[in-house]
Amino acid sequence: MTKSIAGGSYYHFGVSNELKKLYDDGVIQPTGTGDTQVLQLQINVDGLPVYKSTNYQLWPILGTVVSCSAKVPFVTGMFGGHQKPGTVVEYLCDFVEECRLLEQSGILLGKSVLGFKIHSFLCDAPARAFVRNTEGHRALQVTMDATDVCSRGNG
Repeated sequence: MTKSIAGGSYYHFGVSNELKKLYDDGVIQPTGTGDTQVLQLQINVDGLPVYKSTNYQLWPILGTVVSCSAKVPFVTGMFGGHQKPGTVVEYLCDFVEECRLLEQSGILLGKSVLGFKIHSFLCDAPARAFVRNTEGHRALQVTMDATDVCSRGNG
């Protein structure tokens, strides 16, 4: 479902939906045995212009499974608008809420419930400053930790 957020529109494809598709296609195979099977994700966030003639841009949230030999990126969420997302809270909220649930409950792939963990965020300096809600590399203060993105609300 597409929702309007400051600066444009956001669609959340879903981390679990995309992981299930990759599992069903045989692209990812969990490592470990029994209770130690954990899917670890690397996440990338970055803005990219669509055309040179317009200021329309996309801000995808991409993931890849660390423990998988075939590094197949997948889209978990997508923002589109004539400017970057207005707030990191609105932009990442659906993603963070789903990841918190997956870390608590795990993910059902096939007949097994696997653990879930965010391994790392890979971003260039401007995207990292946006995700961390800082003023950039010259900032004197970090105003929000990525793990607090939904719990702090829109303020």
